[in-house]
Amino acid sequence: MLGCLSFRADNTINQTLHAHSIYVLGGKFNVGTATTPYTKKARIVLYGDFDSPYISMPGAEAGNKMIANTGTVTMVGKDRSRMTRLTAECQKGSTTCSIGTGLDWVAGEKIGFAPTAS
Repeated sequence: MLGCLSFRADNTINQTLHAHSIYVLGGKFNVGTATTPYTKKARIVLYGDFDSPYISMPGAEAGNKMIANTGTVTMVGKDRSRMTRLTAECQKGSTTCSIGTGLDWVAGEKIGFAPTAS
């Protein structure tokens, strides 16, 4: 029988998992599900430093902080609108950019722009 590690299905609190490494070996690791998405803040804090021993896996050296998966890892959060288009040209170094409507961003979130032409 394979194991399953899940964040508690409690959308009233933020949850944090502290670990040196997480290795899902044929089992499951879930943060929310398709029917019950996790809508609070879920944090995974991995510990290790430059001098920590490296973890060896067949055919690879994984490092000293890792999430390795040979099973199933599922992370499902709030369904959000996250795509839109620029409504005007936005140059590198700009502090403001004009975008279309419909996003549900929250103050403090970060944004990235991918080029679509050279």
